[in-house]
Amino acid sequence: MESEDIRNVAAVAALYDEWAQGRPGRYALIAGGVVMATIDGATATRDAVLALPSAIASALVVALWPQEGWRHPRLVIDAYRRTDTPIPTSLAVSDVPPLLSDSLLQGFLLAQLLHGEALAARETGVGSDRQAFPYLLIKDGVVLTRYRRVTQARQAVAAAMPPLTPVIFTSLRLGSLGPFSLMVQQALLDDVGSRQ
Repeated sequence: MESEDIRNVAAVAALYDEWAQGRPGRYALIAGGVVMATIDGATATRDAVLALPSAIASALVVALWPQEGWRHPRLVIDAYRRTDTPIPTSLAVSDVPPLLSDSLLQGFLLAQLLHGEALAARETGVGSDRQAFPYLLIKDGVVLTRYRRVTQARQAVAAAMPPLTPVIFTSLRLGSLGPFSLMVQQALLDDVGSRQ
């Protein structure tokens, strides 16, 4: 996996406190392993992603407030990857810095790897069986299960006893923004204070 992806995911940890404080409408743009900017509004944030230099292959946008709509508060990250750059294909344990021993960050890192695999599958047409079950729950750096529909994943999270949290929900159905593919990653947490 590219070190840029690892550094970007590691930078998310620095935003936990700010996310927990809740700053609706504010987004942090992470690229090159650093928080490049904190931006007001979704449109301005998309414009900032599109304005990134072409040397930057991937970026993360973190919504700086807990999102509702599931049983648990969500930390939502939009992961962008240039479609004309090399696709990450593996992740060696030696590549992962100690900071990423955090199970949530391991989940985000696995999601980044799966983002690359989904891009490769889209380009080659291989892996269509995975697309039949595109919704994933990731815990402790491992894919727990795949679902055909979002509602199935939501029901599994809602019914879990003890709670699955923290767990990452994502989809292999990628969106796009200009030269970037987009994968939305959502960390479902026990409560807002659980990452502080």
